[in-house]
Amino acid sequence: LFRSNRRKLAGHILDVASLEQFDGSIEEVSTHLEKILSYRPNSESVEYSAVNAKHGVSITHPILAEEVEAELKAAHPTAVGPDGIKIEDIRKLNAHDLASLFNIWLKSVDLPNSVKASRTIFLPKTDGTIDISKCRPITIASTMYRLLSKVITRRLKRWNLKNGIFENTSTLYALLKDAKARSSEICLAMLDLAKAFDSVPHQRILRALGNKIVDPESIDLILNMLMGSTYAEIKGLKDKPVQIRNGVRQGDPLSPLLFCLFIDEMIGRLQACGPAYDFQGEKICILAFADDMTLIADSATGLKILPKAACDFLAESGMTLNAEKCRTLCISTSPKSRRTFINPAVKFSVSDMKTGNSSVIPSLPCVGHISFPQTHLRWRTYRGRCGTNTVHAEFGEVGITETGTEGGCDSVTRTPPSVPVLNSGSRQPESHAGGLHYQRVREGYLALSERWYMH
Repeated sequence: LFRSNRRKLAGHILDVASLEQFDGSIEEVSTHLEKILSYRPNSESVEYSAVNAKHGVSITHPILAEEVEAELKAAHPTAVGPDGIKIEDIRKLNAHDLASLFNIWLKSVDLPNSVKASRTIFLPKTDGTIDISKCRPITIASTMYRLLSKVITRRLKRWNLKNGIFENTSTLYALLKDAKARSSEICLAMLDLAKAFDSVPHQRILRALGNKIVDPESIDLILNMLMGSTYAEIKGLKDKPVQIRNGVRQGDPLSPLLFCLFIDEMIGRLQACGPAYDFQGEKICILAFADDMTLIADSATGLKILPKAACDFLAESGMTLNAEKCRTLCISTSPKSRRTFINPAVKFSVSDMKTGNSSVIPSLPCVGHISFPQTHLRWRTYRGRCGTNTVHAEFGEVGITETGTEGGCDSVTRTPPSVPVLNSGSRQPESHAGGLHYQRVREGYLALSERWYMH
């Protein structure tokens, strides 16, 4: 696995991601799959304004052989779809012939059903889980479909070239530094969408595309690409096909971009609410990290308004928040000393539109943390309990070189052994207060210690 898929191995070591498929009955999995993909929320009546084809963004103009060659060159060997075609088989074909085939599909604004057909496997988020709802459905489409999807995705991305995750992570860090420097109050709410990719309605995606001035023909093509079929598969066992009427498929190159367009609508709704943090004259109320969002306000009162607006928007789309993974972080200022401190008393509640139950979201615990950006280890002390000796004791022979007494950037010569770390979405016991905390940097996570805020 180290040689074939290092990313998968790193996820298993650092995020406790399971390497095995879900070990349940095929009937249970198929029923669950049909429930989430065939469900059509009430938002199906949502309409979008048609854009004039002459002025809209089009992705249906003829595909060039150079575009196909570029995607083939960047492609890596992956699992095959129901048709069994491998990327190595496609590379044997002429790029001009592939481009001609794709252009026939673009001309008809649809793909053959055999190309849109896919299979879905379920990967447990942790080893040993027997709950299908705690598994991640990965849809594996035909390699031909994925190749065309990559071309379409690249065309859509031409109008949005920014690295949103990196930019938003830098912005969040700048906001926290600004609040500390000006002794200002700043309140954050970290939200996690429940079954985000599987739940977003198609009509919401179409409206988001229309708002981005995508022409009607291109929107029809994307809708037809979304509405294929899939079947559940567990250890070689297959069940009946399920028609996809809801959600975007995890594993489709086009899905992350379409989901981000849906989130853009939510951002616009929250920006119209009012509460925000004033950063150098610019009002910032939300930063999005794919399906994780951070709401920002300059007061606890404002923080309670934003989550309600977010819940209302999601309810209109038949979606909810995952309350277990949501957290708050409020940095307040003492009126007398003007010193900043983390205020754990600030909380908010979210409602589940399907069950009607409300859940109180707790404050994010202040812990030491550890992350692995490239080949470096970052750590910070927590009230003096997680110092250099602790790091050396936990990592043994990793090869750590201290660069500062307050914590900092330390060299790591090789991958650490099994490390007792917790994911940011986990429930953290009190005994973990002096421990180590890890979260993948690519998800834009920032872990902060209480000492960082104290003047």
